[in-house]
Amino acid sequence: MIDWFSVGFGALWILGLGFVLATLSFANYLASAQKRRLRQSLGMPTSQLVIYLGLALFCLGWVESTPALWERLLWIVLALMFAAQAWQARKMSNE
Repeated sequence: MIDWFSVGFGALWILGLGFVLATLSFANYLASAQKRRLRQSLGMPTSQLVIYLGLALFCLGWVESTPALWERLLWIVLALMFAAQAWQARKMSNE
């Protein structure tokens, strides 16, 4: 029998990692196309929003896979911290 709950949490961390890697790749492309540094492309609020969102999903995906309660709480705290950073980047991108 397939444990769909675990499959769902596994998909979360893979999706989050995909967001981060896709953003890094696109920022690298923009930096080379616009003849500027990668750091400048990654410093844009939209890039930061997607990276922080991806890191939050990554952390949430690991919540279910750890057996100890303190590890789960640590992953949840990290996810909340990255979600707060994503919220700040979202507010900055709207300005």
